Amino acid sequence: SLELLDATCEREGPFDGVLGFSQGAALAALLCMRRRTLFRFAILVAGFVPRDPQWAADFRPEAPLPLPSLHVSGAADAAV
Repeated sequence: SLELLDATCEREGPFDGVLGFSQGAALAALLCMRRRTLFRFAILVAGFVPRDPQWAADFRPEAPLPLPSLHVSGAADAAV
C-alpha cells in the first residue's frame, strides 16, 4: 500500500496536504514521516500507531511529524 501511494503521489502530484481517517490517517502519517517534503501539512482524524513493529518503529515521540499537522481524536474512541 505504501509503495502504491508513494508512486501515485509522484505521478499525480504535487499536493498541498493530506487528509486521512482511521487507517488512512496512520498511512498518511507514515508517508509524511518517510517522504518529508511530499506534503506541506497533514490532517489526521482518528489515527493510531500501527501494531506491526516494522511500521510502529517510525512513530516515535522524539521524532514528530516534520510538517504542520492537525490530529483529531474522540475521547470515547478506545482504539485510538
